[in-house]
Amino acid sequence: MLINRATVSVALVAWAFVVVSALMVVHCKHTLRSKVSELQSLSAELERAQVELGQLLLEEGTVASYDRIDRYSADALKMRAPTHSDTIWLAQPDT
Repeated sequence: MLINRATVSVALVAWAFVVVSALMVVHCKHTLRSKVSELQSLSAELERAQVELGQLLLEEGTVASYDRIDRYSADALKMRAPTHSDTIWLAQPDT
């Protein structure tokens, strides 16, 4: 059986395409796996950040509550609401 040069050339080119496509498949799978791993890592980080945000918002609500501010101003700063006798009313000048 006689094989001519054209047939051998076509076979070598086809074999080269198969090898290159196999290498591309391996590269794509590797890239996909690394991206999926990165996505999972970022998702976990996002979840931790959301939990921390919730805790900070809760803390902010606690720290900024009016009752707490009122107690702090009365205890630490010795502030109080003015009584009626402490209030001075100014009349508007007639025009």
